Amino acid sequence: MSWSDVWAPAMLSLAFAADYVGVTVDHVAGWPISVGLALVTVVTAACCVRVRLPIALGVAVLGWAFLTGFVVNHYGQLRVTGTGDLWRLLMLLGTAALVSRATTPLIPGSDHARSVAAERA
Repeated sequence: MSWSDVWAPAMLSLAFAADYVGVTVDHVAGWPISVGLALVTVVTAACCVRVRLPIALGVAVLGWAFLTGFVVNHYGQLRVTGTGDLWRLLMLLGTAALVSRATTPLIPGSDHARSVAAERA
């Protein structure tokens, strides 16, 4: 078993726990939505380091669900109420994709690996 077999599930679990703590603190403290978004964005970025893109996008959706359910709508009510929810989702997905792409090693033999090798030559 390699580290990559354990890393992705561990990051999903860590994201779940950290998002839960972050939105709970935000909710109890009564901070604005922007603070909750910042907390969840930091958690998303941290949990997407060296994680493949599909898992990273799952981390982003998980963060969005916590943010929407406990900071925006309170008490776990997961409902989309306007374009603000869509923009928050897109921001988290973008953060996850950027961090994943920037920190994940290239898959040998992939088109991306070949293009990077050609650029370096």
